[in-house]
Amino acid sequence: MAKEHLSMAIRCLAITSVVATAWLLFVYHVAFQQQYPWVRDFSLLFLQTKTEDTLSANIPLTIFVLYQVLFVFILPLLILSAFSQQIHIVFLLWFAALWLIFVYSPLLLLTHLLFSFAHL
Repeated sequence: MAKEHLSMAIRCLAITSVVATAWLLFVYHVAFQQQYPWVRDFSLLFLQTKTEDTLSANIPLTIFVLYQVLFVFILPLLILSAFSQQIHIVFLLWFAALWLIFVYSPLLLLTHLLFSFAHL
């Protein structure tokens, strides 16, 4: 029993670290760039911007990034809870990283562009 709990805790920690690393390195840049998807300015890549004034309502960039990464954690951890001991951890980590890159970030980019065009 304790061995299964330890295995789940290690899997959750591994998924969280892979997803958070990918999010902070490049997925945040893809999802929240201010220009069109085919024009890259690389200002948010690796969170290069160091300015304090970022969003409306005086929300710092680091708080916004951490708030968004919490939503990124939800689906891989839900899938882990559904298939706890049936999926190998390497497959689970690959799934979490690929889902983040190919599913979550384009949907977030589409939503961001949709709401930014609504203000025009």
